Amino acid sequence: MTVRPHDDPDKSTITGVAAHINGASDGKKAIRYDPNQTSEERKDICNGIWLCHDCSDIVDKDDKAYPAVLLRQWKQTHENFIKTLQLKGYASTLELLKPTTVEIDLSKQLIDFFEDRRIIYELFEKEIPRHGMQSVLQIRTELTRVKKQLGQMSTLYTKVEQMQAACRKFFSDLSLVDLDNLRYDPRNSDWIRFVTTLSELRKILGIHIAELAAKYKIELSDDLKSITPISD
Repeated sequence: MTVRPHDDPDKSTITGVAAHINGASDGKKAIRYDPNQTSEERKDICNGIWLCHDCSDIVDKDDKAYPAVLLRQWKQTHENFIKTLQLKGYASTLELLKPTTVEIDLSKQLIDFFEDRRIIYELFEKEIPRHGMQSVLQIRTELTRVKKQLGQMSTLYTKVEQMQAACRKFFSDLSLVDLDNLRYDPRNSDWIRFVTTLSELRKILGIHIAELAAKYKIELSDDLKSITPISD
């Protein structure tokens, strides 16, 4: 709603502004500046988005929360929304308010990645703690990659942050344990600590994996199902 009536019937009140997605100028203060863009690409309409004044100010003051990929997603979603509204009316248009393709694709990528991380579903006695630590590091790296492609307002962003927090807690709780030399020994207090900490990580990841699978209708392998909550 960026165009309003004016008291003067020959005028209108415009409350929107044309903004750059990737910054137009180089330098530390440039918002979302992409050095790989040409001058023509920065000026092109594909690098522009129409926003209200408030949103334009907000996205430029918090560019980490509103990366270029998110703004392009907004633009594409809105254009699709208006196009469908004009052609098919409100009923069909409401379908576009469901989760975006970007978020669904990233959720699928994340679950595919978890499929290959045996640390989150393998039998505890088969684990080599040193290798497990490396695997959790890889999980944290993948979560960071996904997070960079999302805005803070997305559901997936919040879940990724919570999974990152679980990984940080895993490392913190095991910081004083010699994982390089630790091996399966149910009588060893360090082994018990490792298993307990890993169990907690698996539980948290399992909850989020189950919620993403249900939300975006993603089929899980039997391995991943083994760490997800059992529903009635």
